[in-house]
Amino acid sequence: MKATIAVCGLCGIAGWVLWASILGREFGSDWMVFYTAARAYFDGDLGLVLDGGRLTAAINQRYIGSYLSSPLVFHPWLYPPHFLLLMLPFGMLSFAVSYALFMVLTFSAFCLAVAQFTRRLIPTGLALLLFPQSAFAYFTGQNNYLTGSILVGGFSLLGRYPLLGGAVLGVGTYKPQLFVTVPIALLAGRQWKALASAAAMALVLVLGSVAVFGIGFWHDWYQLMVSPSETYQSWLYAGRLNGQSVFACAVWAGASISFGNALQAIAALFGAICVGWSFHRAAPADLSLCVLLAAALLVSPHVSSQDGILLAAGSLFLFRRTLQDGLSPDNGPRLTDYLVIMAVWLVELLDPPALAAAIPVFHVGVVTPLILCAFMATIMVRIRHEKRPAAVTSGRG
Repeated sequence: MKATIAVCGLCGIAGWVLWASILGREFGSDWMVFYTAARAYFDGDLGLVLDGGRLTAAINQRYIGSYLSSPLVFHPWLYPPHFLLLMLPFGMLSFAVSYALFMVLTFSAFCLAVAQFTRRLIPTGLALLLFPQSAFAYFTGQNNYLTGSILVGGFSLLGRYPLLGGAVLGVGTYKPQLFVTVPIALLAGRQWKALASAAAMALVLVLGSVAVFGIGFWHDWYQLMVSPSETYQSWLYAGRLNGQSVFACAVWAGASISFGNALQAIAALFGAICVGWSFHRAAPADLSLCVLLAAALLVSPHVSSQDGILLAAGSLFLFRRTLQDGLSPDNGPRLTDYLVIMAVWLVELLDPPALAAAIPVFHVGVVTPLILCAFMATIMVRIRHEKRPAAVTSGRG
């Protein structure tokens, strides 16, 4: 246990030092996209949002010399319009205040959601803050804590409040690539009320965004996604390759684009099957959620490095379970669990593998999908030996 804490702690400290040195000159680069898009609505220039070139130019013009030391490369808005709806309140504030408030609120929500399972808020918060990709999220101003709080918080509510839990999960449709495993889990777990509530919440957000932005904004966003321009296509490949998806890791390991896409499809099917199996067995909520969080990263065709924050929650759930097990006769299962946890933290320190050109040790990041599979296998072995608790099924409709 002490070795695990020491290794994970050192990985966390190294992560903060690393990302401070890399991103310290591009402070809040992703938040600039969210904030500038929100401000565009209030400034009466909604067309700026979906014009990636003009949006990037506006960001560079506004922030070079203050938060940026050099111009950003192409930074378009790609989220569904209902995410912009969620960002509008922050657009009423200054950049610095909105940035700080968003990160504090979403990190706090993530801590509270994870602590529902760990039962220890302060140690949980410290561990989440130390996770190697936390520094990445903070320096870029990404929404990964929000995504994590929605997934963990939503599923934590299903047992007692299926309608509320489903509604929380429905908000997560703003990031569809990480939401794919949610309906699979709800269907496999026969959570009909939650599934209906999630769909209803997604519909409410969509209709709300139509009322605020107009149907034309949705049409333009849809056209952007299904009929991408050459510039967008270039960003799509670059964006995917800068992450830690199966596709990105395969390509950086030497695979062709087509073979990387094929591996991604296989991984997506495998992850979906694992989620379905875990939730169909009505496993304890923390264990089935571990599988879902890891599978969300395995299934998604585009995974930003800071999306790995989802594994922070999963590794804490496994760590808590391992501590509760006590000493086994041969100490084998506990040792395996600790090794898996350390591997998760270490590989997330060395993501994305795109940095290997500048920092060769980051080439280790190409094994990230294998670590995800090992983590899921460890959890699924536990699920197979768990009795089905009645409390897990109480929220089914």
